[in-house]
Amino acid sequence: MSVELLVTLFYGYLVSGAVFGVYFAGWGAARLDPEAHQMPVMLRLLLWPASVALWPLLLWKLWRSDN
Repeated sequence: MSVELLVTLFYGYLVSGAVFGVYFAGWGAARLDPEAHQMPVMLRLLLWPASVALWPLLLWKLWRSDN
């Protein structure tokens, strides 16, 4: 039972990260760095895997940049 719970939590983390990664690679990176708005699409695609893995940290940074 505990292994199934861990796997379910891991999948939830990945799904949340995938959704956040689409937002971050498309628009969120430009909120942290104005130069990121001019990045080519291929470079934005390279941001996606990292933003999936690090989404809690990046979400926190985006939230802090608004305040």
